[in-house]
Amino acid sequence: MNAKTASSAAAAALLFLCATGGLAREITPENYPDADTVVVDDRIETVYQADGTYVTTDEEWVKALTERGRRELSTVSIDYSLRYGKGEIVLVEIIDAAGVARTVDFRGTLKEATDNSATSMNIYDPLDKVLTCAVPGLRTGETRHVVTRRETTKSRVKDHWADIELFESTDPIVRASVRIDGPITRPLRQIAMRHPLGNVESSVVTNGERIVYSWTAKDSPQMFPEPAMPPVWTQGQHLRVSTAESWQQMSRWYWDLSLPHLEKTNVAMTNKVEELKGAAARRGSPQDVRRGIVRDIFRFVSQEVRYMGLTLEDTSPGYAPHDVCVTFDNRYGVCRDKAA
Repeated sequence: MNAKTASSAAAAALLFLCATGGLAREITPENYPDADTVVVDDRIETVYQADGTYVTTDEEWVKALTERGRRELSTVSIDYSLRYGKGEIVLVEIIDAAGVARTVDFRGTLKEATDNSATSMNIYDPLDKVLTCAVPGLRTGETRHVVTRRETTKSRVKDHWADIELFESTDPIVRASVRIDGPITRPLRQIAMRHPLGNVESSVVTNGERIVYSWTAKDSPQMFPEPAMPPVWTQGQHLRVSTAESWQQMSRWYWDLSLPHLEKTNVAMTNKVEELKGAAARRGSPQDVRRGIVRDIFRFVSQEVRYMGLTLEDTSPGYAPHDVCVTFDNRYGVCRDKAA
């Protein structure tokens, strides 16, 4: 962490202590009987550019109310893809019940490892990373203050940016804010608050050649997951934003991205299609032949092309399909490969 970043983090910590020191003392097991941890404040700021690259800084204060909560907060982690950028842990502090902060020397415990969370779905990308560090000395009743930063140097969709931010979680949230700073030449075209709780205030300010969007939520209640419930981020109050004007625009982007891979067939593929067409023609009446061809091709892809994802491409990794002849020859591919 450079001197400027350290100074900014220290100033933010002082501001937090002045503004919410009394409030943090009111966050007790008695006031939050169902919570192990409580988000005292979470401030997310993203600055994006016209080409879709961006930097996001996340500064959060989370208080441990129980021993279980203390254990949950004893590790900090941030995930990212090296194909698109880099993540870092900038600052870790512990604030005691009296409001006194002590800096954690976390760098000695920093560890970058491959994120294997998707291997259960038979998907593996060696450049999906997770960075972790330990937070020693945290005690129950204390607040963990963390600053993380993600820099994305390659946009996932050329010349566009989009994001989803949560204002509700399985922890109670006392305060959460999102600030998005973008070029006025590429403003947000789509803004939607899903599952609103009615506790979010927003504003838009133009500043020269930049436009700044802000949202602040206060006192978001704790969400309690139910059995077989969809992911929390899809069900809780959350913000969705994008510079894209429509899904049709995204569809055109993906078609242009995929078409070169769809065109790369080989003789073996052509012969297989003719074999399936011939079998369908011999089996059905003329009016049923087309339906039979579609059914046989679908059956071949779904049953004879295994589901396995290896993200090794350089152009739009994780989005562009492999050349269809490669998937055909390997007899395996991830969802986009099988669809292609």
